Amino acid sequence: MNYVNLIIDCRRIIRHFFFIFAILNEKGITPKENEEKENKIKIENMNKWFECKVKYDKQQQDGSVKMTTEIYLVDALSFTEAESRIILEMKPYISGEFEVDAVKHVKITDMFNAHDSNADKWYKSKVNLIAIDEEKGVEKRVGTTVYVKGSDIKSALETLVAGMDKGVSDYEIANIAETPILDVFEYAVIEKKPVTGENE
Repeated sequence: MNYVNLIIDCRRIIRHFFFIFAILNEKGITPKENEEKENKIKIENMNKWFECKVKYDKQQQDGSVKMTTEIYLVDALSFTEAESRIILEMKPYISGEFEVDAVKHVKITDMFNAHDSNADKWYKSKVNLIAIDEEKGVEKRVGTTVYVKGSDIKSALETLVAGMDKGVSDYEIANIAETPILDVFEYAVIEKKPVTGENE
């Protein structure tokens, strides 16, 4: 190994880093702040959310049986996986037969879950992220869709504001309304443990 070339390469990397640092400092932004800002500005969610409608015969309080349709949100990689997951999630709670009536992809930018045990409703909100267009010198708004859980619209709004305030972008809440979503099933990776023999 040529240690001289290694030292020269290390010096070049260090100089390159300080060059970038100097440029960012001219704009009043540190590398860490710049990275956080870029991460928060990205409105593209890595999760894929699917709205699943489940139809089954549900027994009412008066003893009668009525066909019922319930809506759930499922975090999955595809339509097929979303259907398989909702079937798996519903089996323990529904006695008898049921069918997945529809699976629809929905675009969700972010989701805030409430810590309140009484929160049993899901609300959908349109939130506009506000940025400055430096070339035109005007404000630019980017619409995002945020789902938030709450016991009522007031608590949902408080949870939404608390979640958005953690970001670095300015924002405005355009609207918020209750949805028919009964529950949300986030993606979970099941880790398979290796089977060990008795003699091991």
